[in-house]
Amino acid sequence: MKTFFAMKLKVVVNPNPFTSELAVFIHGQFTMNAVLRLMSSAGGVIRVTSVTVTKGDNEIKIKNLGKYATGNYLLEVKLLNGDLLETIKLVKK
Repeated sequence: MKTFFAMKLKVVVNPNPFTSELAVFIHGQFTMNAVLRLMSSAGGVIRVTSVTVTKGDNEIKIKNLGKYATGNYLLEVKLLNGDLLETIKLVKK
């Protein structure tokens, strides 16, 4: 859990390792706009998803990931102003 400007944000990703789909669970204390960036371990951006996170529990599905190679990936969760909230290491099998 990370704290920014008196904000607590909890991000959980399941399953990990994944095959074709990810579920990103975000618990926020207020409504905010965020960007989820799925990147290869080399830093190449695979997928970008813009979301509005509302107060409470949110679930964001990232689908159609089966075409990507097995290996290590990173998921960045950022606010639209560029503040990095969380980076999560993922494995695709």
